[in-house]
Amino acid sequence: MTRLACTVAVAVAVTFSAGCGKRAEQSKPSGSGSPTPPSTADAASTAPSDTITDPIADENPTIPVVKAAFNGTPPAFPQLSKDGRTAAVELDTLVDLTGASTYAVAFVTTAGPTGTISLVDGKLAHVLLEATDPNKPPAIDRPGLARSAGTITKRLADEAFTPFEHKIEELAVGEPNPAGSAKLQLSEADDGTLSLAVLDAAGKPLTKDTVKPVAMGKVADLECVSQPMPRHAWTDTARKRLLVEISWNAGPDQCNAPDALYRLYVIP
Repeated sequence: MTRLACTVAVAVAVTFSAGCGKRAEQSKPSGSGSPTPPSTADAASTAPSDTITDPIADENPTIPVVKAAFNGTPPAFPQLSKDGRTAAVELDTLVDLTGASTYAVAFVTTAGPTGTISLVDGKLAHVLLEATDPNKPPAIDRPGLARSAGTITKRLADEAFTPFEHKIEELAVGEPNPAGSAKLQLSEADDGTLSLAVLDAAGKPLTKDTVKPVAMGKVADLECVSQPMPRHAWTDTARKRLLVEISWNAGPDQCNAPDALYRLYVIP
């Protein structure tokens, strides 16, 4: 599979969303309580996942495994806890150029990520790719995956997570982006560092932040350095939060990118 074109992103966590280089926009199959299998009541308490519309989803063997772990209906992300202290985000990163992705859910606070629950890591993604015979399903720990999914589902229910009020589809660099009761100012330095500033309605800075490029090692003679790129943001005026997603421009096709990065900010 050829690398998907890079697009823009901002926030720190785990998900099945699109991004630069290694993140494909696919379905949203997306905690932490006791590791119990998801019940019918638990599944009903979560938001439904997005419908798979991208043909790439049909090539990704991770998607049916994640859907099965969540009893057919993975939660849609991102979500915000009732008290606004924690955002739950979904991380999915394409594995090399295989067409398979990882899958995890991360919990993020204003101080940074507090925990990640992984269902499909890179090793399992390769196992799923190599299982090409439909009569010989891959030997994977499906009960264990169901327990991990149940842990996510339980935490979403226990802390009354619900979707953010509003999504900002596109983020401009260089000019303030309206973000609910605040503004989000983005700028890029010559070395690729992304600067973020949350402003109040009058333009006064409330929070400043930076995300630096990430060195990803060498592939043959290529130096792989992923550049941070702002992609989407979500606002919730009732709970006074702004969530920003940052994806990555991985560069040449042979290079991998990190998982998407999420930042959760307080707004007036």
